[in-house]
Amino acid sequence: MTDPQPPPIASSPPPSLSTEEEGSSTSKITIPPPPNPSLTNPSNKPPRTRQIADAVLLSSSLPSKPSSKPSIGSDLSSTTTTATTTNNNDNSDDATTTTTTTTTTPNNNNNVTEKPPKPDGLKRSDPFQFGTRYLEDGDDEFSFNAWDHVEVDDGYKAYAEGQYDMQRKNPVNDFDKNRFNSQPEKWWNNFYKNNRENFFKDRKWLQQEFPILTTATAATSPPIRLLEVGCGAGNTLFPILASNKNPNFHIHGADFSKTSIDLIRSNELYTQHHPKHISASVWDLGNSSGTLPEGIEPESLDVVILIFVFSALHPDQWKYAVRNVNRCLKPGGKVLFRDYGRGDLAQVRFKKGRFLQENFYIRGDGTRVYFFDREELGGIFDPEFRNDRNQEDGMEKKEEEEKEEGEEREETGMKVVLLGVDRRMLVNRARRIKMHRCWLQGLFVKGGDEEVQNTLAQQSGPEPQWMRVAHTDVSDHAQGDKEVEEVQVVDTPGLEEQVKGLDLGSTPSVES
Repeated sequence: MTDPQPPPIASSPPPSLSTEEEGSSTSKITIPPPPNPSLTNPSNKPPRTRQIADAVLLSSSLPSKPSSKPSIGSDLSSTTTTATTTNNNDNSDDATTTTTTTTTTPNNNNNVTEKPPKPDGLKRSDPFQFGTRYLEDGDDEFSFNAWDHVEVDDGYKAYAEGQYDMQRKNPVNDFDKNRFNSQPEKWWNNFYKNNRENFFKDRKWLQQEFPILTTATAATSPPIRLLEVGCGAGNTLFPILASNKNPNFHIHGADFSKTSIDLIRSNELYTQHHPKHISASVWDLGNSSGTLPEGIEPESLDVVILIFVFSALHPDQWKYAVRNVNRCLKPGGKVLFRDYGRGDLAQVRFKKGRFLQENFYIRGDGTRVYFFDREELGGIFDPEFRNDRNQEDGMEKKEEEEKEEGEEREETGMKVVLLGVDRRMLVNRARRIKMHRCWLQGLFVKGGDEEVQNTLAQQSGPEPQWMRVAHTDVSDHAQGDKEVEEVQVVDTPGLEEQVKGLDLGSTPSVES
């Protein structure tokens, strides 16, 4: 796919920074003398920092593991100290990670000439790949901010199950449940009034994760029409639009929050490129009447983007949402999908009074969120979807195991091309805390098996890592080595105290 935010702490003026390429883990700074604690923090208590965000995709793109040994002939006169802080908010699928590092220059007795730094502080020219940092034997878990495809250990699983049991026993009361479910757009309007365009980070990673977007925006591409549902403040729309060189490209943004659409239409990029390349309108993805967004005709779209939007729907709306998406798409049209996965830290940490129904919760700001299982999500879009691991093991599921008793399957006209689980272990190196995240990422197509094969054949450029592992169970992937999986299962002492002690941030309190 929460407590009030702590008050800001007064501090000395920020140090000057030297910028680095996105994906780098550090930024060199000059740290000023520490302020007088009695002036900046009268209580002399350390300020609480927000540790994690609901979705960190860019955190896996850190530079390669540094060597722990100095080069021959060098004399290190001091040490290197690193501290990391990661900001979080319940509603955020992106994170802001700030790493401060104090470094020293070694005295090289061999007089080796160091290469001058690249312009603008850039330290790497090769393109990084998301999802490629595996935790292997001998690796220091706390040497990086994130590790990819790390299965949770038994201690974390047990703690999570205990949390789920507590949540079920302390659900949202019936009055509030009706209040949150009857007018979901009201809470999203409030959200965007309080959190405008700078709340989320721009999703510049999308074109790397979904190569079709790179093709769509190329100067030589044919005419193409896209729709982003749940466009929010434009953190997906505008990065795609800014990279476009296709004279026949058009993207439409839809959201059921009027405040969101007002933000979109007031953006400078929107006014520059409207109406030729961009438009926006209020629309409810889960409407049962089959109404389409303003200006969108049936079977007129090539691509529909669903990024952290399906989880905001009530489960009763899923079938209508898939039906509406199918109605928008041309035959062979694609759906690009990313959302919250079952067991994500954001789900585990929910406290009393947030449980609406199984895997469905209310946040502190009144917005809703659902956490999906891979098989469940695949079945929503494609009733014939099967878990690939079970197929490979020769186990066929019985019909009654694939659907609820008495429920008839409805043909959706959609097929799952790829559907992967993106697991990431985020690390707070300063506090020695490990945090497990889980998302689902998929590529769906309107049509049958022929369209699936055509979609796979149309993929161009380097294949993203998530696509390589999407047809396998992630826990068995780990570069094909079972020994690596054993290394990944690491005991987490004091897990309950660690999770409870995290100040993970919150969204504004719910108002009546």
